[in-house]
Amino acid sequence: MQLSQRENADRRERPRVRVQFRLAVVYRQQKGRPAPPTFHGKTHDLCISGLSLVVDRNIFHEDEVTVLLALPARAGVPQTIIASTAVMSYALHSTKLKAFRVGMTFSEFGGNGKELLQAALAHELKPADVGATEIPGARFRPYRSRDSQAPG
Repeated sequence: MQLSQRENADRRERPRVRVQFRLAVVYRQQKGRPAPPTFHGKTHDLCISGLSLVVDRNIFHEDEVTVLLALPARAGVPQTIIASTAVMSYALHSTKLKAFRVGMTFSEFGGNGKELLQAALAHELKPADVGATEIPGARFRPYRSRDSQAPG
C-alpha cells in the first residue's frame, strides 16, 4: 500500500477530538470459551463514529464489544456513562510509541448515548474563551487532526 492510499484509508467523516475519556471495553463470551477480562483505559481520540486507544498490549477482538464511555462532568452536566456496541477495526503496533493503537467503530448506542456524545464532542471543540486562563497540563486537549481538515 502506498503512503497516499494509507492516509486515505484512515479518513473519518467527522473531526477527531483528542480527549482522554475513561472507558471500559466489555468482551462477549463465546461458546465454550471464557470471556476475556474487561479492559479499562482511556481514549486517545474520539469522534461520533468511533475512537482509538493506545495500549501496552493487543486487546483486539473480532466480535462486537460493549464500550462504556465516561463523559466528564462540566458546568450544569453531571458525569455520564454511555454504552455502545462497537467493532474493533484495527490493532497496529507502533515501534515509535512502543504500544498498540486500537481503533473501534461504534455500531449502536444505548438510550440517548449518541446525542450525549455529540454534545460532549461539541463542547470539547469549542474555541477557548478569550481571556480565559489555561490550566497547565489540562487533561483535555481538543484538536482537529490533519485527516479531518478540508482538502486543499
